[in-house]
Amino acid sequence: MLIDAHMHLGALNSALKLVSSLKDRNLTILSSSVTTKDVKEQLDLTKDNSLIKIFAGIHPWFSDSYSDSDSTLEEIISDPRISGIGECGLDSFCSVPFEIQLKTFKRQLTMASECSKPLCLHVRGTHNEVLECLKKYKGLVKGIVHGFNSSVQIAKEYRKLGFYLSLGHQILNPSKRLQEVIDCIGPDGIVLETDYEKKSLSEYDFDAIKSYYQKLCEITHVEYELLQNIISNNINSILENSR
Repeated sequence: MLIDAHMHLGALNSALKLVSSLKDRNLTILSSSVTTKDVKEQLDLTKDNSLIKIFAGIHPWFSDSYSDSDSTLEEIISDPRISGIGECGLDSFCSVPFEIQLKTFKRQLTMASECSKPLCLHVRGTHNEVLECLKKYKGLVKGIVHGFNSSVQIAKEYRKLGFYLSLGHQILNPSKRLQEVIDCIGPDGIVLETDYEKKSLSEYDFDAIKSYYQKLCEITHVEYELLQNIISNNINSILENSR
């Protein structure tokens, strides 16, 4: 079983086609939302398909649309069809003021710890700030760091806190820094994602996720079937206590 650890079902024009073909493709996907409206649309699409794991969250780009009085996200997260919280985090390149992003992110961290649901983290230029927040919830939250692209030192810090590094298209032509991260962390700390960065959203590219698995096999010298099992175990370890 292949697992796409991060994509956006709601952004896909052919979402229904993808949902109906997952079993034949031997694929599981973790689909993140960026707003509460987005996640409601995804739940309508999935029809309790067990091969789709929906994450509900407020992306930092939209964190200014969320207020203290809004309980919509808490209500959605209580839905048993919701497997995790995200995409959430902090983004230094975002136009939303950092303090607003931080407030919304901390609220989602609290939700994750209270409901034992994993996180899908969006982190751009803010690894130190995100890690500082996560350390206060050590042992209470876990999840994946979407689109990881930082140093070995930062990677080690996330792993200490129970987070897996999610890699996408960049693995096909890894930088020296990414190669060092993979060599240090190994497949036991890695998951793979498509996210459709720089790709058309008209169709899901099944070949993309396969190519990422194949490339990680090449880099780590791990056989294809074994790598599938390792990544499945990684994903299962963050989803096992979700309620």
